[in-house]
Amino acid sequence: MGMLFRMFAPKGLKMARRAMHPVSLVTPRPVKRAKMTAVNATHPVGAAKRAAKRQVVKKVRGR
Repeated sequence: MGMLFRMFAPKGLKMARRAMHPVSLVTPRPVKRAKMTAVNATHPVGAAKRAAKRQVVKKVRGR
Protein backbone atom coordinates (compact mmCIF):
# COMPACT_ATOMS: atom_id res chain seq x y z
CA MET A 1 0.00 0.00 0.00
CA GLY A 2 1.82 3.01 -1.20
CA MET A 3 1.13 5.93 -3.42
CA LEU A 4 -1.70 4.23 -5.33
CA PHE A 5 -3.53 3.49 -2.09
CA ARG A 6 -3.20 7.13 -1.03
CA MET A 7 -4.48 8.28 -4.42
CA PHE A 8 -7.38 5.92 -5.04
CA ALA A 9 -8.61 4.52 -1.73
CA PRO A 10 -11.80 6.03 -0.30
CA LYS A 11 -11.20 8.58 2.44
CA GLY A 12 -13.07 6.53 5.05
CA LEU A 13 -10.83 3.52 4.47
CA LYS A 14 -7.71 5.67 4.77
CA MET A 15 -8.96 7.21 8.00
CA ALA A 16 -9.84 3.81 9.46
CA ARG A 17 -6.41 2.46 8.54
CA ARG A 18 -4.71 5.45 10.12
CA ALA A 19 -6.80 5.12 13.30
CA MET A 20 -5.71 1.51 13.71
CA HIS A 21 -2.01 2.38 13.57
CA PRO A 22 -0.51 1.91 17.05
CA VAL A 23 1.46 5.17 16.97
CA SER A 24 -1.66 7.22 16.20
CA LEU A 25 -3.39 5.58 19.18
CA VAL A 26 -0.55 6.57 21.52
CA THR A 27 -0.03 10.14 20.27
CA PRO A 28 -3.34 11.71 19.25
CA ARG A 29 -3.50 15.37 18.31
CA PRO A 30 -4.29 16.70 21.81
CA VAL A 31 -1.07 15.12 23.11
CA LYS A 32 0.90 16.63 20.22
CA ARG A 33 -0.65 20.04 20.86
CA ALA A 34 0.22 19.86 24.56
CA LYS A 35 3.78 18.86 23.67
CA MET A 36 4.14 21.77 21.24
CA THR A 37 2.73 24.16 23.86
CA ALA A 38 5.46 23.03 26.25
CA VAL A 39 8.11 23.36 23.53
CA ASN A 40 6.86 26.85 22.64
CA ALA A 41 6.98 27.91 26.29
CA THR A 42 10.57 26.79 26.68
CA HIS A 43 11.78 28.09 23.28
CA PRO A 44 10.10 31.44 22.58
CA VAL A 45 12.29 32.31 19.57
CA GLY A 46 11.32 29.10 17.79
CA ALA A 47 7.69 29.68 18.74
CA ALA A 48 7.78 33.13 17.13
CA LYS A 49 9.28 31.70 13.94
CA ARG A 50 6.63 28.97 13.75
CA ALA A 51 3.87 31.51 14.37
CA ALA A 52 5.16 33.70 11.55
CA LYS A 53 5.34 30.74 9.16
CA ARG A 54 1.84 29.68 10.16
CA GLN A 55 0.49 33.17 9.40
CA VAL A 56 2.11 33.16 5.95
CA VAL A 57 0.62 29.76 5.16
CA LYS A 58 -2.84 30.86 6.32
CA LYS A 59 -2.68 33.99 4.13
CA VAL A 60 -1.57 32.00 1.09
CA ARG A 61 -4.28 29.38 1.62
CA GLY A 62 -6.92 32.06 2.11
CA ARG A 63 -7.95 31.52 5.71
